[in-house]
Amino acid sequence: MVKLREGRLRKPPAEKFLKYSIKPLLEMERNQFYYYLWCDMAHTVMLAERGIISENDAAKILVCLREIEEKGPDGFHLDPKFGTFLMHVERYMAEKVGEDVGGKMHTGRSRNDQSACVQRMQAREVILNVIDALIELQRTILKLAEKYMDAIMPGYTHFQHAQPTTFGYYMLSWFYKFERDFQRLKDSYKRTNLNPLGAAALVGTSWSLDRNRTAELLGFEGLVVHATDAVCFSPEYPLEIVAALSILMSNLGRLCADLYSWSTYEFNLIELPDEYCGTSSIMPQKKNPISLETIIGMVG
Repeated sequence: MVKLREGRLRKPPAEKFLKYSIKPLLEMERNQFYYYLWCDMAHTVMLAERGIISENDAAKILVCLREIEEKGPDGFHLDPKFGTFLMHVERYMAEKVGEDVGGKMHTGRSRNDQSACVQRMQAREVILNVIDALIELQRTILKLAEKYMDAIMPGYTHFQHAQPTTFGYYMLSWFYKFERDFQRLKDSYKRTNLNPLGAAALVGTSWSLDRNRTAELLGFEGLVVHATDAVCFSPEYPLEIVAALSILMSNLGRLCADLYSWSTYEFNLIELPDEYCGTSSIMPQKKNPISLETIIGMVG
């Protein structure tokens, strides 16, 4: 099988190039293993439906992709000298069904739009996982607010007694803060969950691809319409996600800082469950709020 670099480059990759460039990239792609294969599967199905490749060739390609999927990221050997994950997949298919068949999977596609698609698939899963956890946090806050709606406590400003309130009323304030975090993540999901596949390397392709079909197969809600915009190397959607997560972590840190202070002997307003606390190796009388300290430390 002719390696990709042999089309233009005459020398093999340097060891340092493999070590510091290709190997780290492969490790990142190993974490995106299934997203790459699902992207390949969707593209292959679309090519067959459009008549760009035969159904027989598509079936052979899909069988190979399923075989790789079953091996899993730990069972599919990756060697930096063979290049990126794409090249490993095509190499596997060339050995199984021949280069003439295996190479057809990449018709009308570049590593650029493939990688952009994978990154968006991974990012949207991160968002959904955080949203799930955030909803569970909000449910817990509502339960606490209801349980302690009559538990009178001082309300603080500048760490001074300000007005009387209840612990339930205090907790309810955090429900609304986290609801705004939920809305920010939900909005960022809309702009993340768009299909860049079919944009090729920069300005699209002359192949008659059906981008809406791959969007449907991969669960995207729409398209990144402009090809150059779809494969640009500095998309803003990750920044939007990071901003939303940063605000969320800031809110978590503020909540934990309050609870941390109130759990001390000086305040003695709340007590954390034993299973979320630690103690001292030399002062066993201490009950240290380690879980709160961990979250506060993560905020930075």
